Amino acid sequence: MEEKQLYAIDRLEQAKRTILLAKEEMPAARKKIEKQLQKDPNGAKDWYQTLQSQQARLLGALDSCRLSLVEMELPDLAAAALSLEKAVAKFRLSTPDYSRFCDTLEAFVKGMPDANDKTTSTAIIGRMMNNVKMGFYPTDPEHVKLITKGIEFPDGVTTNLLDPCCGDGVALRLMATGNNCYAYGVELDERRAEEAQTRLHRVAIGSYFSARISHEAFHVLFLNPPYLSVIEEGGHTGRDEKRFLVNSLCHLMIGGLLVYIIPYYRLTSDIARILCDNFERLSVYKFCGKEFQRFRQVAVLGIRKPRGDGSQEVSGLLRQVQDADKIPELTELPEKSYPLIITNLLPLLFSFFSNCSNFFVTSCITPISVSNCSWGQSMFFLKSANGTIAPGFSHKNPPYYVSFYFFGFWD
Repeated sequence: MEEKQLYAIDRLEQAKRTILLAKEEMPAARKKIEKQLQKDPNGAKDWYQTLQSQQARLLGALDSCRLSLVEMELPDLAAAALSLEKAVAKFRLSTPDYSRFCDTLEAFVKGMPDANDKTTSTAIIGRMMNNVKMGFYPTDPEHVKLITKGIEFPDGVTTNLLDPCCGDGVALRLMATGNNCYAYGVELDERRAEEAQTRLHRVAIGSYFSARISHEAFHVLFLNPPYLSVIEEGGHTGRDEKRFLVNSLCHLMIGGLLVYIIPYYRLTSDIARILCDNFERLSVYKFCGKEFQRFRQVAVLGIRKPRGDGSQEVSGLLRQVQDADKIPELTELPEKSYPLIITNLLPLLFSFFSNCSNFFVTSCITPISVSNCSWGQSMFFLKSANGTIAPGFSHKNPPYYVSFYFFGFWD
């Protein structure tokens, strides 16, 4: 991987640089405090606040190290990072001599994997890539059943389920079976999407980020996003699990249920803040036994609320995943502990925008090629699975009986 590197390795390198910077900055700030105490007590206070900020950044870097090392499957080093993080949190900033403190930080960084060491990096990357196919971790069916047991589906009410990266559709189909649901999915991989078409009510083939889907229209958002983010050389640093969460939570109605499946080490402070700002009754359960050992997955469940300031709840949520051994298993999720909101279904938009000839597939519609069709012009036709031609329509006159419609440009 000469032109790209895995997100965990890049994050570790950034954290190491922050630790080494703290090693230089914190002793210097401590000396400034000592000098200011003799000249200007108010100036000493300012420098002490600077020292506290430096300590906070150091703690953040150590936590980032720990999470990266867990993802790299280096548990001993991850445990060392956690121990050092706890020691730094207890370190007395008023200590006059920082030499042992600095020596410990330097020794810790020297013990970390080196991204420039091709042998080490190749081994780590190979191990991580063995656990994933294009970032696709299919949700284990038995664990989907455990999650579904924790949901109370209302009697006599049809509910909408959405999976923005539905894979082959097995997970959402299991959740919908016997519960009077409409299941909607989006899948980038064409082969998996074709399988999902046989299981879900509506499936869009393509990137979720090119879809147009109604806001606050779904009772359940089932989100098991790709986790294996990479960084292009000189490019954007991205995390798919955060991007999917930020963009898709708007589709969930207020009072609707989020089921968010990620490796526990990816539940970082920024993810926790998004969750705490937008959800209440948050709980975390890990997958069971060997399944947890394979992918380290947890299910985060929460009820959507109007957006607010959840900063006070972030530390509590992070404590739930700090020690993997203390995270409860999904078998401990109480049955029907998350009742779904009872509300009438409204017509919803479920569309896909793309530059291609055959750009959308659902479980009941197959694509046909149309040339020279542009936004707001001409009419186009949909061929149903049984070969009949549905009435043409444009965005100016969608047929009232179609609960989803499509626009697009064709080459």
